[in-house]
Amino acid sequence: MPYIITFLIYVVFFLIQKHIIYPIEQVFFSNEVLQLASVLYLPHCIRVLSYYILGFYSIIPIFLSQVFTYVYFNEADIINSASLSFISTFSIVLGFKIFSFFNDKTHFKFNKIVEWKILIVLGSIISIFNSFLSSIYFSINSSYFDLSVILKFIIGDITGMILGMFIFIFLIKLLRSRIINENFKD
Repeated sequence: MPYIITFLIYVVFFLIQKHIIYPIEQVFFSNEVLQLASVLYLPHCIRVLSYYILGFYSIIPIFLSQVFTYVYFNEADIINSASLSFISTFSIVLGFKIFSFFNDKTHFKFNKIVEWKILIVLGSIISIFNSFLSSIYFSINSSYFDLSVILKFIIGDITGMILGMFIFIFLIKLLRSRIINENFKD
């Protein structure tokens, strides 16, 4: 069940990205700025959080949800979608494995405080790997390599990660306050 939820939440965040965030970005930024990368990519938060909570087994729903959203909603071809999804998923595993050498708080433990700051650092490291590897993929397939694209990927992933974290923190506090209010009614 958590894998289906991961898939569905990723799809929902992708749809929010496509139908709300991207049109707002088009008002403020030129197409040149938004070419290949968003300045606020909300689905990155789901990739990091799901791996943090579910561990290695989350890579299947992460990979499948990315391929699905690229093909179904962006009408991208399956080969490029699968390739970019593989790069993104590999970057998550690589980022978590490298970070775990330096910090043991890379996996969720029930009844423990979630380390939001560590998740943002982890999301940033994963974004750097994803941005660099995706840019190499684009340069191989189109002879197009630009440092500004790497920076746009990184900025978009990190801002999306931070906004996603605020959304989840807000939802958790809202749920806690409702639970507390329900339990202490006279």
